[in-house]
Amino acid sequence: MANDEKINWHLAFCQAIEMELAEYKDQLLFNREYQLTAEPLRIDVVIITKQPGIQIDKNVGKIYMGHNIIEYKNPNDSLNIYDYYKILGYAYFYAYLNKIGTNDITISQAKTYGLTR
Repeated sequence: MANDEKINWHLAFCQAIEMELAEYKDQLLFNREYQLTAEPLRIDVVIITKQPGIQIDKNVGKIYMGHNIIEYKNPNDSLNIYDYYKILGYAYFYAYLNKIGTNDITISQAKTYGLTR
C-alpha cells in the first residue's frame, strides 16, 4: 500500500457495528460522523497563569489554577445542569488538546444580574 493511500477505518467500524446490531436496526438509529456543533467550539474566557503556584488575592481568582475556563451567561440566559455539562466538556476537551492534567484546570460560570441601561 502506498504511503499516501489511507484506509477509512471509521467507515469500516461503522459498517461492522451496524452489521453486528442488524437484528435491532428497527430500534436503533446510527449516526455516522455526528457533528456536535454547527459552529466551532469556543470557550468564552481562558485565563492561564504565567508562573506555577501564583496566588491571586482577588475573590474572583482565589481558586485559579494553571488554566481557568470561564463560561459567561448574559442576563437573559438561565444557568442549568446542561450549561454545567457543556463547560465540563470544554474543560476535558481543552485538557486533551493542550495535553494537560485536569487537576490544573478550574471551571466557572459567570452571569451578570440587574444591569440596566
